[in-house]
Amino acid sequence: MATEVQITGVNFAPQVLKYMVFKGPRRIDVEVAIAKENRQKASVAGLMQFRLDALKSGYRPAIELAWGRWYDASNWVAYWDGKVKIGEDFEMPENPKMENGVLVLTEKQFDDLQGQTFSRKELEKACMNGRMTKNQVLKNPVWQAVVGNKELLQQYADAQFEKYDFKEAMSIGLARELNIPTQRALVLDDGVNLASVIDRFRYLDGSYARLVGVRQGLEARVVA
Repeated sequence: MATEVQITGVNFAPQVLKYMVFKGPRRIDVEVAIAKENRQKASVAGLMQFRLDALKSGYRPAIELAWGRWYDASNWVAYWDGKVKIGEDFEMPENPKMENGVLVLTEKQFDDLQGQTFSRKELEKACMNGRMTKNQVLKNPVWQAVVGNKELLQQYADAQFEKYDFKEAMSIGLARELNIPTQRALVLDDGVNLASVIDRFRYLDGSYARLVGVRQGLEARVVA
């Protein structure tokens, strides 16, 4: 049975809002609500732009909403046989096979996933599982793969490190590989206390989900 999804408009644009925050007990219900509003689920890059637009607006409630909360993203990460795949457009299956809060895949499903592939050993050497300097963030292969836009990554890192006066931030954690192929959705933690960490501990069968639905082609600006 579907559960109620709460929707919060972000006070940027008049008439049609570019960003809306959707939250509810189950991710699948939140995804359905976003689709019904003819919006796209925000990726990590989309969440970064959401936060940058909030800063640009100078509107304090929007800045707090954007930077002061974690958000589920449409990006995913999958693990199997010493390989790590990273891609976009994750959708929660209606009848998922789950184990320990993660989506269980067949080997064929893992092989068919379209995303960038890394060796686990490669990523373990790339400043993983710990906060990084801004220079390390910009050179990090996972941040580059997840964001997919060097200019946006630069702008966001500048904002994160300068706004909160951090010397190290924006870590990415690798989850433990199981003895079966698995897939997780990524989460961008808040930019204040957790300093924009990509969360490795998100469980898809958890009791709460929060995503941003984006209406493309709109300018984000504050309503006077």
